[in-house]
Amino acid sequence: MRSMTRWMFVGMVGLMIAGLSVAALAQEEGAKVKSKKGGKGAKPEVIALDKCPEAVQAGIKKEAGTNEVKEVAVITRGDKKIYRATWMVEGKEVKKMFDEEGKVMTKPEGAKKEKKTEGGEAGGGEAGGEGGGE
Repeated sequence: MRSMTRWMFVGMVGLMIAGLSVAALAQEEGAKVKSKKGGKGAKPEVIALDKCPEAVQAGIKKEAGTNEVKEVAVITRGDKKIYRATWMVEGKEVKKMFDEEGKVMTKPEGAKKEKKTEGGEAGGGEAGGEGGGE
């Protein structure tokens, strides 16, 4: 009787592992479908620079200057498109994001680089910023 109970336990554990594997695969497939629809995890689609709207092309060319644009990717978020351009400057890769009007997009508030820039522009912090009083 004990032997039978052990085999039942082993069988149940095996079925649970198989079930979890199937669930993980289904979730992965669901994520792929979601990304194709432009969800939060949407993968960028690489396109040619000349396929971008004229305003975006102008913005990218202005920022890249004489450097050759290596790649442009379009990311769709809802009904908006974001363009990510990549080029090299002195051996270092530069990536910038552009909106549909060709304007450079800044990093969201709270990003490390943004905080450093704000502190530098505000004159070094406490005395030059808001709330610097008592």
